Amino acid sequence: MQQASQNTAQISQGVTQAEAQWRFTRAGFKLASDSRYVPTIISTTTETLLWQMHELTSQYEGVMHAEN
Repeated sequence: MQQASQNTAQISQGVTQAEAQWRFTRAGFKLASDSRYVPTIISTTTETLLWQMHELTSQYEGVMHAEN
């Protein structure tokens, strides 16, 4: 997604933020040795990532409509 020709500045920023969120989420997966916090971390971070990706999808849709 980072290299997509349709990326606007706003989309590029959103992709960067989603990538950072995914790295944080993966770090949460690695905390399995202290399983008390893992479900909360995974739930919170994946929910945030879902909303970020939803927003990016909407932005890509807007770009595609503008090109037509």
